[in-house]
This record gives sequence, structure tokens and C-alpha cells, in this order.
Amino acid sequence: MIAILGHLDVVPEGTGWDFPPYAAEIHQGKIYGRGTMDDKGPILAALYALKAIKEAGLKLSKRVRIFFGTNEESGSCDMKYYLEQGGEIPIVGFTPDGDYPVVNSEKGIIFFDAIKVFRKKHSPITIKYIKGGIAANMVPAYCEAKIQIRDNFLKKKIIKKFEQFIRDRGYQIRMEQNDEYLILKSKGISAHAMEPEKGKNAIMQLVCFLDTIDLGSNDVVEYIHWLVENIGMENNGYSLGINCKDDGGELTINLGMADINEDQAMVRINP
Repeated sequence: MIAILGHLDVVPEGTGWDFPPYAAEIHQGKIYGRGTMDDKGPILAALYALKAIKEAGLKLSKRVRIFFGTNEESGSCDMKYYLEQGGEIPIVGFTPDGDYPVVNSEKGIIFFDAIKVFRKKHSPITIKYIKGGIAANMVPAYCEAKIQIRDNFLKKKIIKKFEQFIRDRGYQIRMEQNDEYLILKSKGISAHAMEPEKGKNAIMQLVCFLDTIDLGSNDVVEYIHWLVENIGMENNGYSLGINCKDDGGELTINLGMADINEDQAMVRINP
């Protein structure tokens, strides 16, 4: 048996679509939708290829099985299940999930969480939350933070610092304020984590700003500084000391999700 291994699952659709992401609408000869290239379109192309072989009356010396996978983007647990149920193992196979004419290697994938429980310390500034990202294997397009500031003079100082930071970096971060809180809303550009250089990380944009202001001395400050010093806006893991390269290309890294509050922090990283 020869296997054609494709998949129907996709990374989350994100925002900013011109057409509905799951409607598969055709406009000017092109089909638009999440997964049209990765990997629903190619797997259907394989199905049509088998149909063409059958209609042409060509005789094959092997059976061909198409696998319509449903978990490729986050671990391929579907294939583990298939094997556990006694599924037939092919003698050879290929996946249409790649570039023409052939891709002979792919990067490995791993997910890990950087977690820290904070010790309580009084400070004139409290980060109530930092939250962003919807999948680890997707460059986050949005992140939001809420900061409580008890000192009005300090608040004005931070606002001035923020305005200068935006001028210098050109990041799309908006600030909203009331008597006690500042709300920071960071907008990035979504991309698949296999090509993070094509996106702009909304979480790290916001964290890079927070690292420039005086938040006092506590676990939260140390955690934010660690993220900036070791990941920042890099895509190659250089500051973490894990950058490497082989014939298949350079290692890439993406910080895809963040969930930080007063008590603890978690970011999910996908190198």
C-alpha cells in the first residue's frame, strides 16, 4: 500500500480576511479560505489524481490510500491513533503538503511553556494581565495588557515614555486610560510559526515596551526582562542559545501565546 498523507486541520483563522475564511469562495479564478493551500487544496488534488488514473484505465501495481489527517498542525495524534487501531503501515508514501516539485525534509516541532509563579510584592505599578495569541504555532496578531498605576505623576511619566517608544519603534500599540488603569492594545501581523519572519509578534511588541518602564523590583519585572533578553523580536533562537542550521534551513522560534496575571505567568513557545 502506498500512502498519500494530507491533513484537513488548520491553524486558527485569525482576523483581517477579505472573504469568509471557511466559505471557500472563488474570486477571479482563485479560491479563498483557511487551508486552501495547507492542506485541503493539495489533498483534494491527490483525490482528483486518483480519479484521473482510474478513468484513464491505468493499472497500478500497488493499492493507494489517502489519509485525510485531522491533527497535523499540533502533533499528528491522528496517526498515532490509526496505528494503535491496527492500521496498515504503507511501504512508501508522500504528503502533498509541500512545494513543487518535492520537499525531502521538514523541520521538527516542539512546544514548551515558560511558567513562573510570582511572589507577592507591593509596587506602585501592578500588571493586572497580559493576554495574547490563540495558538502556539501562529505568530500572535493581538495582545492586550492592563496596568494599574497608583501614582499620578508616575502615570504621566509612563505615558510620555510610551509615546516616545512608539515613535522610535513604529509598533502598532494603542493606549487607553482612565483614572487608575492603562490598557495597552498591541496589533501585530499573523503568520504561520514555520515562517515567523513573515509576521510581527504582537505579544513581544508589548512586552518590549513594558521592559522599558520602571516597574519596580519583583518577579514580574524579572520575567518580562527574561522574555525580552532571551527572545525579544528574534525569530531564530540566538539569544536562547539554540540557534542552528542545516541543509533544511535555519531553526525558527515563535512565542505564540501569553497568559500573565498578578499571580503567575505562562508563555507558550514553538521552536
